[in-house]
Amino acid sequence: MKIIGTTRLAGIMGWPVAHSRSPLLHGFWMDENAVDGAYLPLPVRPEHIEEALRALPILGFRGCNLTIPHKQTALSVVDRVEPLARRIGAVNTIIVAPDGTLEAWNTDAFGFRENLREAVPDWHPATGPAVILGAGGSARAVVAALTDAGVAEIRIVNRTLTRAEAVARDLSTSATRITVHPWDEASQVQRNAGLLVNTTSLGMTGEPPLALDLSSLPPSAPVVDIVYVPLETGLLAAAIGMGKSTAAEMVRQLGVPLFDADRIVHRLLAQGGAAVEQVSAAFPGVQTASGGIDRRLLGQRVFRDQAALERLEQILHPMVATAERRFLDSARARRELLAVLDIPLLFETGGDRRCDYVLVVSAPALVQRQRVLQRPGMTAIRLAAILAKQMPDPEKRRRADFVVPTGLGRNLTLRRLQAVVRFLRGKKPGFTGGSRRAACGGSRRR
Repeated sequence: MKIIGTTRLAGIMGWPVAHSRSPLLHGFWMDENAVDGAYLPLPVRPEHIEEALRALPILGFRGCNLTIPHKQTALSVVDRVEPLARRIGAVNTIIVAPDGTLEAWNTDAFGFRENLREAVPDWHPATGPAVILGAGGSARAVVAALTDAGVAEIRIVNRTLTRAEAVARDLSTSATRITVHPWDEASQVQRNAGLLVNTTSLGMTGEPPLALDLSSLPPSAPVVDIVYVPLETGLLAAAIGMGKSTAAEMVRQLGVPLFDADRIVHRLLAQGGAAVEQVSAAFPGVQTASGGIDRRLLGQRVFRDQAALERLEQILHPMVATAERRFLDSARARRELLAVLDIPLLFETGGDRRCDYVLVVSAPALVQRQRVLQRPGMTAIRLAAILAKQMPDPEKRRRADFVVPTGLGRNLTLRRLQAVVRFLRGKKPGFTGGSRRAACGGSRRR
């Protein structure tokens, strides 16, 4: 980008604004199309927004975009507001007219609608209520987009109820019922929801994380987070899960019996577990006061000690194998058409050889790294050491019969799993007698 005397100026106003990728995106496309322009980050404190907007024509700017927290305040500053922006009660685009007056538009509603259509093409407004976290300018745009789409019920969750009530009052229609809920009801209102959207800044780089329990949200409900820095927020990591665990839960929701090896190990090491006595004898000091095994302490003891790890495996593996056999025997007795074994290090331990089909759960490397490093006690060095012991993901995908993505949204993951289950249930007449009918799930990073 070369700035000369004729360069046309634009930018994005916000507080903070350093997180915004708009300068990078607009800069790329201006360079790509040889546009003589520059798009700048404009950090403006809330108390200075009127002065900053009025300075645009004086400084030669053609316009600007607005982000948190200016989208509603700007309404009272500009000279003209297009109808949709007036209805929403928030703006995100300011255009400087030739006479120096300011015109405000809102493209957030269109952007949200198109992103939802592209990312989740089979989402339908009749799927269920939409849950919206937040009640600011972005929330208003999302609510407007969803009412226009025909969603019958919208549930707004916000810490300040008066702001949420204002959104409901301004944007509810005869066809859309909008209810308001305090933040401590965020988990309850997810029940039977068809969509969850975070419009707050929680989870954004530099802001507090968004701590939200998604256990009551139906697996088929898409989760949208308008925060895009980081690329995958804590909410999306929770929504998509750590990959294999969420895919496994979706398998259960589809009515397929699933053997979870990790869960069995947790039971074996919990208070009263069958492995507690042997593990505490082999690794003195790892038993807790309540009688269970401190798994984190045990992990520290075996992580870099191959001999210690082998001792632990000699204790646990036979117990897990026994539980697996009982699971399969029970599934055969019930004449199940399909059973799934959720096994960590599937290929590395040879677990794939006792399965009819192999399903690998995978995610983009950047997303997977971000997920794992969010775990308590995890470091980049520890992650590198773990990955060094695992088969590379491209090789896992090559060996798999099915690959299910988890880094591109819940709905895509669920659709892929539904297709796999339909295929396997129709492939052969169930697994009965001595025949094997188990599909194995492997994860990319554990």
